[in-house]
Amino acid sequence: MSNKIKDIEETINWLEDRKWTLVEQDMERAKQEQIDKESREMYTFSVIPEARAGSFRGDRSIRINTETGEISGLDETEEKAAPEAEETTRSAETFDPDAFIPLSELNRMYIKHKEPLIDGFLYEGLYLFAGPPKVGKSFFSAGAAFHVSTGEPMWGFNVKKAGVVYLALEDTYDRIKSRYNRMFGNELPGNLFIRNRIDNIDNGLIGILKDFIEKHPDIKLIIIDTLQKIKGAKSGYEKDYEIMGELKEFADKYALCMLLIHHLRKQGSDDIFNRVTGSTGLTGAVDGTYVMVKTDREAQKAQIYMTGRDIEDKSFRLTRNPDSLEWEFEGEGEAQEESESDLICRRISEIVSENGGVWSGSATELAMAIGPEAKISTVTRIVNDMAPKLSLKYGINYNYERKNKERKLDFSREDNETDNQYEVFESEE
Repeated sequence: MSNKIKDIEETINWLEDRKWTLVEQDMERAKQEQIDKESREMYTFSVIPEARAGSFRGDRSIRINTETGEISGLDETEEKAAPEAEETTRSAETFDPDAFIPLSELNRMYIKHKEPLIDGFLYEGLYLFAGPPKVGKSFFSAGAAFHVSTGEPMWGFNVKKAGVVYLALEDTYDRIKSRYNRMFGNELPGNLFIRNRIDNIDNGLIGILKDFIEKHPDIKLIIIDTLQKIKGAKSGYEKDYEIMGELKEFADKYALCMLLIHHLRKQGSDDIFNRVTGSTGLTGAVDGTYVMVKTDREAQKAQIYMTGRDIEDKSFRLTRNPDSLEWEFEGEGEAQEESESDLICRRISEIVSENGGVWSGSATELAMAIGPEAKISTVTRIVNDMAPKLSLKYGINYNYERKNKERKLDFSREDNETDNQYEVFESEE
């Protein structure tokens, strides 16, 4: 198939004539980019039958050559007209939910896939977001709510703009206001709805949310901070599973994301997801779980791990902005563990800085200053081997002297000309 296409509007019209359409995300991209011959030679878009407009997943791909204006990708049969959806597929909603469905029928069903609110990170469904106290969960929640309500990219990921309900049940309105002002200034969205008190699930929570959502159908994200505030008095596996089942049914019915902020146990575990507080009735009933932990409390670094039924297992490294306190994206995957040599070099740099740019002492004293796990023999060996790195990376000159059974290690910053007045000697026995 070959057809001359002048611009993207003509492409869309050409597809509509044949009952095809671009998938939703490509439709937005196409409208923004247009067809620019100077910046790209070929455009590729995903297309679906018109009856399924709004889907994020395509059935076919079409290609537009910007030099020749040719469009290709559909075969001759599909060029004439897209198949009518009702002839080839049945929507899952047309089946009796209590019926047994033949696999052959299931295979022909059109089942709408869960759409992302934040690409590659947050999707429709019910999710737990757990972390220890003071790790920064509330700042993460506030940031996610803001980005979804404005549609601004978060951590470089595309965001689907939607209304948000944020139940900040452990905060005062003054604290919420101050947090948002510090993070995002004074221009704040009107489709982000805040509440710091609400009935628990035993006393009408679902009904309150239902009434509000039906008045504001654009809402696609509900954040509840924290889960404990709405659980009610009873606990245990059966109660936990029942509560989560009610919340999941609500989230699925309204095709939205419900994010439940929760806590971690202090006890360690080989599997970090086993540290989520409560019974397995919580984690077993949700669509996915996120766990946030600090990797360096002083440096304000954190890691988010995610796992679930329909989401990819992955992790993200974050750094906290010291001014706005917003979590900023550093990269995917776990941070590489610091080697022993790198740790000792970094600690020497810190020790020298703490002592005005110079430090002298014995290997024993250096090991004690580095930390309780440092061994004297290891420190001496690594310092001798890593002297070039101390100079190149940290700007620290190193000198080792041994005289009359006494040994001394001298460190000084290259821009520090002050002689060290405090030399410590160690006698060898």
